[in-house]
Amino acid sequence: MSLAAPAQTLAAEHAAPDRLWRWIGAMPVMGASFVSKLALPPLGAMGVSIVIPLLSAVSALGLVTGRLVVDVPRCIAYALAMATLWGSQALRGESFSVLSLLMLMVLHFPYIVRLDPLPDYRRVLDWFVKVALVLAVCGIVQFGLQFVVGPTLAFPIEKLFPAELKVAMFNPLAYLEYGSPYFRANGIFMLEPSFFSQFLAVAVVVELLMRMRWRVLALLVAAILVSYSGTGLVLIAACVPLILLARGRWDLLVGGGAAVVLALSVASATGGEFVRVFFARANEFSAPGSSGFARFIGGFYLFEQFQWQDPMRTLFGFGAGSVDGYTREANLPVSGTNILFKMVFEFGLVGAAAYFGFLACCFTRSQAPRLLKFVLVLTYALGGIYIPFSHALVFALVLWPVAGDALQEGEEGPLGAPPPAWADADDAPRGGVPA
Repeated sequence: MSLAAPAQTLAAEHAAPDRLWRWIGAMPVMGASFVSKLALPPLGAMGVSIVIPLLSAVSALGLVTGRLVVDVPRCIAYALAMATLWGSQALRGESFSVLSLLMLMVLHFPYIVRLDPLPDYRRVLDWFVKVALVLAVCGIVQFGLQFVVGPTLAFPIEKLFPAELKVAMFNPLAYLEYGSPYFRANGIFMLEPSFFSQFLAVAVVVELLMRMRWRVLALLVAAILVSYSGTGLVLIAACVPLILLARGRWDLLVGGGAAVVLALSVASATGGEFVRVFFARANEFSAPGSSGFARFIGGFYLFEQFQWQDPMRTLFGFGAGSVDGYTREANLPVSGTNILFKMVFEFGLVGAAAYFGFLACCFTRSQAPRLLKFVLVLTYALGGIYIPFSHALVFALVLWPVAGDALQEGEEGPLGAPPPAWADADDAPRGGVPA
């Protein structure tokens, strides 16, 4: 058998992608960034972004046109998880929100697909960093512009866009602190400053894994600073040292630690107002009255107050859509949007295990860099289950452009991940997403 036959077969299977393929591949990043504030009436008033139906529609379009294909193991895990969640509601024998559970199914439908043909993964990551740089510039300009022309022009979507076409129940206009006339940067397009800072933090991780260009990193970090959000700093603090250790860059690790200590010392000595506010935001997780405490800590007190004493509730939860009612009765402030709190409280340990097992299957199926997957897992912990931000980033960077069954086992490829089977072929696809 001729050795040319396999190469010809690969060339036929991975022909040059068309414009529709490119736009389908780009849509998750667009959903996590430029259209994240938009909504369709009446869903916007319910806090439901246009991104949820958009990504599901794009997934269906991709399957119908052949630009996306089903990943069978992920599809099976999805079916098992959804069957368990519905079954746990039936076992409880009590009422639950059918709409909430249906929305959960729709939101997670894109987890079962991937692009066909697979793109050049480095070009996907490079385009993601470019998008982050555009948002970073927007955020820095936005933050400075409000001191010159006021907030109306600096925050045009919040001030000028019709309320019916925006997502409600979020805080895109977040004051630097109580009583301040100035706002934290949200990059103009991002849903909140916290999501803005997380998007940029993920871009920092991607840049460190790819090229480590210092001007790019400096611009991204500067934009995180003007967001005054501790969540982006949490992602950087958790991931950047691991990346530097993996690359053996002890010099940068020690130098970066010294720079942080120096910055803290200077901030303490000068008493700068914005610096003081920034570090106050970074420490909000330990303050019971803060949004950080409500979103990331308060749920553990909610479990203790309502759930752990009842074995049936512990196993099967209180029912889909129930958490918001109980948060109003909680002893401490709690946000019911956190993915861990919501799943455990509404579906119990059984349903939560099935759901997180499905997510684990999806992540392990992908051959994306482990540290990139790690930082995206952290965004789940920082966000809400019905907020499409984290999900869209996972589609864009981990699931749609990379697949386990299209990789050569045991071979080292770019970014520490095994390369696609066609990586060394002369006619390997060079399609990316729109530049």
